[in-house]
Amino acid sequence: MKPQLMTEESLNAVEARVNSLPFSEMEKRYAELTKARDAVYVKTAPIQAQLDKATADAEAARVKAQELADKIENLWGADWLATKKEIGLLANRMQIAKKLGLVKQ
Repeated sequence: MKPQLMTEESLNAVEARVNSLPFSEMEKRYAELTKARDAVYVKTAPIQAQLDKATADAEAARVKAQELADKIENLWGADWLATKKEIGLLANRMQIAKKLGLVKQ
């Protein structure tokens, strides 16, 4: 389950809470929160490493896919779409001509 994103209200509540603390309690709260944050960093480090690798692998795959697509495009040539369009038009015209009996089948 994903954690809820902070709303503007919850962010405002955090700011109000911090603003209401005396300095001596700020230091204590800061120490508690940074300790908790650092503990989460330790827990998430192996997962973060996996995520970083998966992200790098995905980027490498994207680059490879683009290289392959570029090779295909180069083999098709600059007029590939025009060629396909012409083939389609010719096929259509020939089919019409055959249906009208203008050419022998």
